Amino acid sequence: MRFPRSVAVFVALACTVAVAACAPAGAGQEGGGAGVPLGAAKEDYVAALSDMEPVTLGFGGMTSGPNTPTVQAYVRYGELVDEWSGGKITFEFDFGGAKLTLDKMADGLGQGRMDMGTFVPAYQPDEWPVANLGASLGFIGSGSPIAGRLALLAARLDFAHSFEPLVQEMTEGGIVATMPIFQNNEARMHCVSATPLQSLADLAGKRIRVADSGQARMAEAIGMVPVSMVNAEMYQGLQRGVVDCAVNGVSAGFTGGYYDVVSSWTLENEELVWTQTATAWGFGESMWNELPLAARQLLWDTLPQLIEGQVEASFGSTWDSLVAARDQYDVAVGEYGADVMQVAAQQHEEEKAAVAGNAEQQGVTDDGAALVARYEDAYDRWYTIVTEELGYTDTVTWGSYADEFDPATFDARPLADRMYEEILLPKRPA
Repeated sequence: MRFPRSVAVFVALACTVAVAACAPAGAGQEGGGAGVPLGAAKEDYVAALSDMEPVTLGFGGMTSGPNTPTVQAYVRYGELVDEWSGGKITFEFDFGGAKLTLDKMADGLGQGRMDMGTFVPAYQPDEWPVANLGASLGFIGSGSPIAGRLALLAARLDFAHSFEPLVQEMTEGGIVATMPIFQNNEARMHCVSATPLQSLADLAGKRIRVADSGQARMAEAIGMVPVSMVNAEMYQGLQRGVVDCAVNGVSAGFTGGYYDVVSSWTLENEELVWTQTATAWGFGESMWNELPLAARQLLWDTLPQLIEGQVEASFGSTWDSLVAARDQYDVAVGEYGADVMQVAAQQHEEEKAAVAGNAEQQGVTDDGAALVARYEDAYDRWYTIVTEELGYTDTVTWGSYADEFDPATFDARPLADRMYEEILLPKRPA
């Protein structure tokens, strides 16, 4: 993680120095006080917040303890904000969801029981219908482990911030959604079977843990039996034979200890099979509105560091997990056969049509097909940016990732900076 770069310095040319030149964020501006210009030094933020009463913000949405890489990245991000605020903003981390589990985070943010962190609208589809429309398109894109994942991350955030009904839904839920769709996982299928399940015949009748309704529909389409199960139940579900497989992050195999109970992975490098369940990231609006303007700007301007840290930690954890699978646990790895991919492609087309129809029925658009096309266009554009403009590789596959990916040299900051400049900067608090 490379935090020492100045906060938001790269956007100095994207906006005039005056803060007022940028559009305001979509939520309350009641905190008041003087703002801080873009590209300002740490000393400027410290000076602007010198009269602020110190605050400790509850940071939730973590499913593991403090020693996992993604949580460590959050902690280092907290240290950065503490330093740049002159000690005025500190975080209290809810490790492992001890106070508020991930499935309760959306309500917790909206009700002021937690101040900031990750939440999953897919866990409450009836309460977040618009968010789940966007999340339902998470199968669009390449399955490649580097370029595909990076493009998916950027495209979903781009789509989310341009989809006003989604932003409005979260605002009405009491959440300032800095990242209404924050896709940073790499959900694939792992199973207790010693050999990978690759064909329709292999998959027939197998029970699989799914995290959202889109995954459930795919499971049924390829002949499996979907079982809804939150993260906390997954290990025992696999261990006790409640389920034969689970759609879960590859990195969780190692960090979550799942290699003790699973023996095979089935992965895809081209088109995705499973919807990549969307998380979101944001602040409780009641807390946000009480912060001085400069504090809100600091939290906004450090989003590139948050993205950078999470992506690098996640990609590094994926590498750790695949190396462990190969060298320590002798986990078998395979790819889906052509028969599975053919059925999956047909199911994806049906999903697109369903999302388009549901969007029209919910009244969020008059042209559902155009909404889906906008999502696809966002992905295509960001895939081009990722591979051609930013130079991230699209040649590494899941099979070669353990050998060809180098976590020591991987740098997510160019993408994080570009995402801030194009997507988040226009909503900087002012």
